[in-house]
Amino acid sequence: MPSYFRCFADVSSRVMDVPTRTNVSERLLVLTPKTPKAVVVLFAGGHGGLQLSTEGKFGWGEGNFLMRTRELFTQAGLMVVIVDAPSDRQREPYLNGFRQTKEHVQDISSVVAWIQTQTTAPIWLVGTSRGTQSVAYIVTENSNGIHGIVLTSSILYDAKSDAVTEMKLEKLTIACFGDTSSKRRLFTLFV
Repeated sequence: MPSYFRCFADVSSRVMDVPTRTNVSERLLVLTPKTPKAVVVLFAGGHGGLQLSTEGKFGWGEGNFLMRTRELFTQAGLMVVIVDAPSDRQREPYLNGFRQTKEHVQDISSVVAWIQTQTTAPIWLVGTSRGTQSVAYIVTENSNGIHGIVLTSSILYDAKSDAVTEMKLEKLTIACFGDTSSKRRLFTLFV
């Protein structure tokens, strides 16, 4: 078995292409323990173009904090869903300039709907760095099916788009855990 598919006992690994918009899909790397307690959908920082192969190999971003700790999440009994840039954004600029669009929200809403066909476990979106802009924007536009969010190394300033602290997090009715200066009450994950 290739090293990038090596997981802990009782964890299955697969790559899925989930249809999202017309002629567009999201490639996912899915790591599933025997009985998941919850699902964490991981959003890389940077340009977000992981370029996942059909075998689950990373073309970019394997060293990203969330990507390199994916097996720690499965050890904790969490199903891990790693989201690549959509099929129509598989070259520069990848997710740059796309993270705060209705198309991005639609893509991830389709991913959440697919996850709900796989498990009834609660779904959390987790982003680091620029991935926090994806997570925060998505849940302020459509939090259906999402139980909570986790933001790490949040983008606090961005001259080209809204920083996380400029998004309307106060309107959320789901649990939030992160490092923003929002006035939202913070919750611990999986209490």
